[in-house]
Amino acid sequence: MKIRSAAPCSVWVRGGRHGSGPRCTNSSCKCVARSSGYWPLARNNSCAAGSLGAYNHVVPTRGDAEARSIIFFEQCVAERLVSMQFYDFRLAPSPTKVRIFLAEKNLEIPTVIVNLRKFEQQSAEFLAKVPSATLPALELDDGTVLVESHAICRYFEELHPEPNLMGEGAKEQALVLMWHDMATLEGYLGIQEVYRNGQEYFKGRALAGPQGYEQIEALVDRGRKRVEVFFDKLDRRLGESPYVALDRFTYADIAAYVYQGFAKRAVGTDPAGGRDNLTRWSEMIAARPAVNTATS
Repeated sequence: MKIRSAAPCSVWVRGGRHGSGPRCTNSSCKCVARSSGYWPLARNNSCAAGSLGAYNHVVPTRGDAEARSIIFFEQCVAERLVSMQFYDFRLAPSPTKVRIFLAEKNLEIPTVIVNLRKFEQQSAEFLAKVPSATLPALELDDGTVLVESHAICRYFEELHPEPNLMGEGAKEQALVLMWHDMATLEGYLGIQEVYRNGQEYFKGRALAGPQGYEQIEALVDRGRKRVEVFFDKLDRRLGESPYVALDRFTYADIAAYVYQGFAKRAVGTDPAGGRDNLTRWSEMIAARPAVNTATS
């Protein structure tokens, strides 16, 4: 098999229809990896997905789809032809939200680890790509860089709408966004007040980003109160609904679950303690295979 020019799209799922080989899932793409289990019979198929432009491939006739998908994917990786990159640090909460989101959609994205504990986000190389010096970041094939976990997840929701995680229709989408924002503004920011203002490690860096900010000791106590108020609110909500925003799993559940785990480390207590509804829900979310994959 020969590849005459560049590769197919950067977004792959783990399993194909006829096997476990990776395949492209963009319905408008005609690259060699986009098939229902067999390689395209034609030669010189072009891929015009997104901003990738026209790519020509020389492909074999159909046969063992799984074996050939794996071979093709390995060649793409070896030749650095899969160019979309996700910048991640596994201990950070915001990238974790994106990893769970991608795992729920069964997507794999080439990943670059940026070690926040070694201040790699402040390196000249990283700042040239991500001036905000924050994670997560997603570099697209055309060089565009997306930051903010919500924006990145929204991007993948548009490209890969199934399974739906952002809500269907105006009402559902509004509810998912509402609960995501409440979890972030009331819960996550309270946790960050405790975390970044109460540790010597963050002295002079009380806010994430390239600009230094001094710690404010009073925010630690305020943050602890905010965290308690939010998780009380979430516990009440989960007494009314099996999930945070809707009657099914959504992005709002991802955010709230990640924030709960972050609170254990940052505040020093498990928000589920003494909150039965939150305990039931968090155990259910933790049991999801995608959550296990993304957080283990």
